[in-house]
Amino acid sequence: MVLNENNIWDVKAQHGAISLLLEEAKKYDIPLEHIHYFNGICDLSYCQFTADKDWETYEKNTPVWGQTYSIPFKEMEQFTAPVLNVGPFGKDAHQISERLHVKSAFEEMPELLYKLIQYISSSKVVKG
Repeated sequence: MVLNENNIWDVKAQHGAISLLLEEAKKYDIPLEHIHYFNGICDLSYCQFTADKDWETYEKNTPVWGQTYSIPFKEMEQFTAPVLNVGPFGKDAHQISERLHVKSAFEEMPELLYKLIQYISSSKVVKG
């Protein structure tokens, strides 16, 4: 993994990883695409924080904020890790009807993740 002086994943390395995944997905006939959008908050959201006013909006729009749920924004500012959200296909996330595509989860995705890990581990690490 290539990190720049701010401990942020180098854009060139990120694009290399994405290109690798897109190419490997073709072997499995997976209609994979690169998008800059995730329609929710996930565990990875805690890994790469950039302080801005959007988090204040999130707090204001979370009815139970500070009572039953909170996010440690101040602590997250100290931790910045590269994030690339990759996972199997499924339907109806977080619903009673949620389901996972078995072949995607247990055959295809492990292979793609293995290739991704090989790519990242073979890349040079630059310490800032």
